[in-house]
Amino acid sequence: MDTAMKTVQEKILMADSVFFSVVVPAFNEEDNINAFYERARLIMDSLGQSWELIFVNDGSTDGTLDALRTLSEKDVHVKYISLSRNFGHQAALTAGLDHASGKAIISIDCDLQDPPELIPQLCRKWEEGYDIVYARRSNYRKDSLIKRYASMAYYFVLGKTSDIDMPKNVGDFRLIDQKVLSILKAMPERSRYLRGMVAWAGFSHSFVDYERPD
Repeated sequence: MDTAMKTVQEKILMADSVFFSVVVPAFNEEDNINAFYERARLIMDSLGQSWELIFVNDGSTDGTLDALRTLSEKDVHVKYISLSRNFGHQAALTAGLDHASGKAIISIDCDLQDPPELIPQLCRKWEEGYDIVYARRSNYRKDSLIKRYASMAYYFVLGKTSDIDMPKNVGDFRLIDQKVLSILKAMPERSRYLRGMVAWAGFSHSFVDYERPD
């Protein structure tokens, strides 16, 4: 069989049977792409299920896109989307989610501030029956007092002005079930705040606590 044809068929087959999707926005992450990939690959392989790694190049001006092209050619698990310009983190994350086909979808940034090694714990919580599993920071790292108080003030005001129970100390590192993703895809918002949208959806949720490195 022709090698190129075999590669195409492998990608089509994998797209039809993906169990885990990992969505990774990336803006000017040339120096982190390969390091993130190597750590994520080991973790996803250890889960014993089919998986895909979807990078979203958010209009990077460095060598991020070239690095993604190389990885995609080397590993059939790796896919990438390249946006025409920098649209911002939430838009890039939305683009990746729109192309995710897994039964469970993990979103995580490429800068390695959030450890990919936490993914198996998120998956175990999902297997227990939770539809949303948040990675929750248990520390403030070395953030300034101003940033800490600003964060506390944000959640205080949000809690007073909204009837949505917004989880505290969580970012966009989380796992969602495919039924949660289907709700997000159906929502018409163009300027998206995915943390709020995921919480608003109202599905069962749990947390995995971790210390975020400095």
